[in-house]
Amino acid sequence: MSGLAVSLRARLPGFELDVAWEIGAELAVLFGHSGAGKSLTLRMIAGLAQPDRGRIVAGGRIMFDTDRAVCLPPQQRSIGYVFQDLALFPHMTVLENVLYGGHGLEREERAAGAARLIRRFGLSGLQTRRPGEISGGQKQRVAFARALLRRPAILLLDEPFSALDASLRRDMGELLREVQRELKIPTVLVTHDEAEATLLADTVILCDGGHVNRRGAPREVFSRPTATGKDRLEPSALHRKSVPLGLALRHEPTGLPRASSASGLRCPQVEPHLPSHQRLFVPAHLLGSLEKQHGYLPGLAVFVEGDEGQVGRRRVPDHA
Repeated sequence: MSGLAVSLRARLPGFELDVAWEIGAELAVLFGHSGAGKSLTLRMIAGLAQPDRGRIVAGGRIMFDTDRAVCLPPQQRSIGYVFQDLALFPHMTVLENVLYGGHGLEREERAAGAARLIRRFGLSGLQTRRPGEISGGQKQRVAFARALLRRPAILLLDEPFSALDASLRRDMGELLREVQRELKIPTVLVTHDEAEATLLADTVILCDGGHVNRRGAPREVFSRPTATGKDRLEPSALHRKSVPLGLALRHEPTGLPRASSASGLRCPQVEPHLPSHQRLFVPAHLLGSLEKQHGYLPGLAVFVEGDEGQVGRRRVPDHA
């Protein structure tokens, strides 16, 4: 039985976590503002932090249960973890970093697994280089390979793409989807990027103030009213600080407009004043992937993020 069930309670200075959710062998996104408890939840699942009360079960195996006094140490939880800063060892080579993830395996098994993952993640020829001698995308692949060497039962990723540029974010997102489908294990990705969540997630778990506000398919989560019923989840509000600029593009029957290059867009018409519930934030580099995955999304406008000075770019009004 493959799946992950989580129920966690913890009281910290100025913050209280109380979450419960369950997923299958799918890619789930923990989504929400900074400080919502997303990364803390991941650390507790991995055994790097301990809740006051709760229960964590993966594939029918109890990893944590306060009622039964069960608390497995991190090395016994069969979890692959990709940290936001990747946590590669700068003094180790690419091969050594990957091999480090195989502690507990027989030497021959570690070596064979590392060689397989190095080929799978396109790292051939880089085995003797150190992290400071490879690109950001290559470092990301090393971190993925290290996390997967022991064939974990669960894969956890804490904003792993945040330091990458637009093109690399797209490539690594597609690679993550491929790997998750191959492994068929519960995979939990932390992000506050709605476009990333929409493109990658089978299930979105919306976190707010240490609680789960709602969960479901991306389009359902991002279009329904909040639990309080006061308003809808508005991408322009969620991303105001990190993504203050953009375009609202109206769809034509042919589908989503595509980014023609890094410096411009092909779009039929600009509509910056559509109602907020008809808006979806999408970085320009992900438009093609979104259309490929979801097809034509009628009635939605798209906020397109671009670099400074992008052709046709205009500011979204504060009231948007």
